[in-house]
Amino acid sequence: MKKDGTVCVADYNKYVSGADGTLYDEVEDWTDIVDIADVFGGPIVGLKSDGTVICSKYEIKGPDGKLIKNPHAFHVSGWNDIIAISQSGYSLLGLKRDGSVVATGGNAHKQLDVSGWHDIVAIAAGDRVSIGLKSDGTVVIAGDCGRIALPDVSNMKNLYVPTVKY
Repeated sequence: MKKDGTVCVADYNKYVSGADGTLYDEVEDWTDIVDIADVFGGPIVGLKSDGTVICSKYEIKGPDGKLIKNPHAFHVSGWNDIIAISQSGYSLLGLKRDGSVVATGGNAHKQLDVSGWHDIVAIAAGDRVSIGLKSDGTVVIAGDCGRIALPDVSNMKNLYVPTVKY
């Protein structure tokens, strides 16, 4: 991401093949981007300054030149008032200005069950879990950890999001 809000792709694998076989940078027309999220094999996600979210295509060229498909497409057309994004290999979270969270992607482990979250100040998307930090310093989790139990976060209090001053 550049200071002017545009995005450039430095990895050949993120270029998409056009109908005529030429390669093009799918994000070259993106503007007003304030944050990006990306994982190998998934779409590139951009958060725009107006609080909307855009995604690249769901197929990208892999290291061997073959298309890699993300099995869980991200549908973000109705997202607005977003202030932060977090992406895993299977899911995408968006933190809204009002402290609620929206989610899209694969929900095999119930990691998208965030509709009841409120007062959230930070988010993290994982392949099996979604994590939210609340304004009171406590943590909420959606999803499961497979064969191991979800961690007990009841004693996690007074957490905060650090800031960096430039």
